[in-house]
This record gives sequence, structure tokens and C-alpha cells, in this order.
Amino acid sequence: MEISIIGASGYTGIELMRILANHKYADAVKPYSRTYAGKKACVASKSLARFDKFQNFYDFDEKTINNIDSDVCFLCTPNGEAMKIAGVLIEKGIKVIDMSADFRLPADVYESIYKIKHTAVNLMDEAVYGCPEIFREKIKNAGLIANPGCYAISAILGLKGICSEKFKNKIFSDKIVVDAHSGTSGAGKKTEEGLLHSEIYSNLKPYNVSFHRHRPEIENTLRNISDFENTSDFDGLKISFTPTLLPISRGIITDIHIFLKENSGVADFNEIAEHYNKIYKDEFFVRIVDEVQLKDVLHTNLCEISLNFDAHTNRIIIISAIDNLVKGASGQAVQNMNLMCNFDEREGLMMAGGV
Repeated sequence: MEISIIGASGYTGIELMRILANHKYADAVKPYSRTYAGKKACVASKSLARFDKFQNFYDFDEKTINNIDSDVCFLCTPNGEAMKIAGVLIEKGIKVIDMSADFRLPADVYESIYKIKHTAVNLMDEAVYGCPEIFREKIKNAGLIANPGCYAISAILGLKGICSEKFKNKIFSDKIVVDAHSGTSGAGKKTEEGLLHSEIYSNLKPYNVSFHRHRPEIENTLRNISDFENTSDFDGLKISFTPTLLPISRGIITDIHIFLKENSGVADFNEIAEHYNKIYKDEFFVRIVDEVQLKDVLHTNLCEISLNFDAHTNRIIIISAIDNLVKGASGQAVQNMNLMCNFDEREGLMMAGGV
């Protein structure tokens, strides 16, 4: 099949091309980029030089969208751009996977957070949040996928197991702390003083401490997947989320602190840990491990999770780790594409950018 990537010269676009290089059903890949228009794909990444499935970069403007006739189109565009073109692609029968935040949240919440008027509200109902470990069956029948944010998916996979009716009286749903640390590639290729090597090297930099845009995404998704009999019981969910920039290029490690109620303790932790092992037992890309470290997940589509109990403060500490460019972006996007196209979910993710 033919695949188009709009915004292919950014980090997520290049990572997509690396993964698709080893995808046996991706016969041709059309990359679009204003920066590299007319140039070979290997100009953006020399690792693509030996693959003939990649065509030269195409220029992209408003008229270009009418000429795209691929089977699948990935939108690696800034927030506010995907909503302008997704509808045209969908009308042509093209499956769309949006890497931006345009379809991750209800329109009113999106507008209040991103300060952008949503112009494709009519598409919101058909957009499926692209987390296969939660919404696999919906993704299979979707024409539009909202690929999750990197911080968000790291936290959501770590918190999925507590969204169960049987645990609602054991945890404080308004006392969950998410402390996430990410490599600098999460900020994209933009040039900012705070992202320069001389500023990041040998440094740790917390940012957006009071509010980060992925926090509402985490809260909204967890409320949607809660199986509480009375869903309003989970409406009080509040995540305290703090991101920190690491002096590395890629990877996210997330520490999640879940405070237990006074009548709960180690026995309840053991029950929760058993539940996590059960829900992720058959998930190829999620592993429950004893210890988490970034180097075990870099350049893979894996999420590794460890569960720990702190008796001193009666809390559960869940640690998750992903590669922000793979499971946090492009790998997850290809995993979604595989489901949409009825391929093996692991296709293309077992070698480059895979396991």
C-alpha cells in the first residue's frame, strides 16, 4: 500500500520513515515537507539511503491535499493544522492518523488549553484515541486516530490498572502525583535557548510546573476508561503532573505516586499488582518488570512498568518507561495503522524502531 506523511522532516516523521522502512506492507512512502521539498528522503536521515520505497520529499500547501491519494496518511503537523485537512482526506477514503493534539480532547477543552478555535468539531465523534492497549477494537474500525501525547501515554499505561470499580474505595483519586522526565526530542526540532546543548548538558530542568497540556489528556482518558458503576465517582480524579527535561535526546521515565486510604495497605497493593499482571499479560508491547530503566526501552515500541509499595507513606509507586519517539509517537502510530488495516499489530515494530 501507499502511505503519505505530511510533516515528514520532523523527529516523528523521520522516525515513522525508519519504522516503515521495515514494514512489509508499506510499498511506497510519500514524504511531504516544505523544508526539504524536491530532496531525497535520506537528506533528512542517512539511515533511509538504501530503501527504494521512499520517494523524494514533496512540497506541501493547501492545494496539495487534493492530490493525495494514499491508503493511509500520517499528519505530523503543528497543533491546529490537522483539523484543517483531516476531513478532506477522510472524504477520499484515506485512513488518517493525527500526531498532533487536535482530536485528543473534547473541542471545548481543546480550545481552552491550546487557545485555538477548533474548526472540525464534526469529526470529533469519529476520532478514536490511539491507545491499542485500551481501545483496540475501536481502532480497528476507525478512519481517524488521535495519536496520544508522549507524556500522556506513559502515564495512562501506568495508571490504567487503578481505573477499576474494585479499587475505588482503596485509593485517593484526587491524590495522584505524576512526575515525568523526558529527553529533549519531545520538544521537536525548534531552536530555543533552553533546548541548546550548552543549556541542557549536565542539567535537569522542570518546566510548565503549574500546568502542562498533557495533564487534561491523562485525566480525560482515565475517566473514559473507568469501569466504575457510577462514572461520576471518578469525576473527582485529579492528577498533579510535573515534567522535567533530561540532558538526553530521547526517552521518558515516569514516576507515579498513588496514595492509599487509611484502611488500605500492602494486601491491597498485592491485589492491584495482580490486576496489572492480568490486564497486561497478553499485551506484547507492555511488560511488567521488577526494575525499570530507560535503556531497556529506547528505540523500541515497548512500555515497561514496575509496581512498588512504600509502607512508610502507604502509597503505591508505579514507574513506567517508554521511548518518546516510538511508543510515545511514531511506533504507537504504526501500531494503530496495523490495527486499522487488519495487519499483525507488531508489523514493522520488530526491527527498526521495534523490539
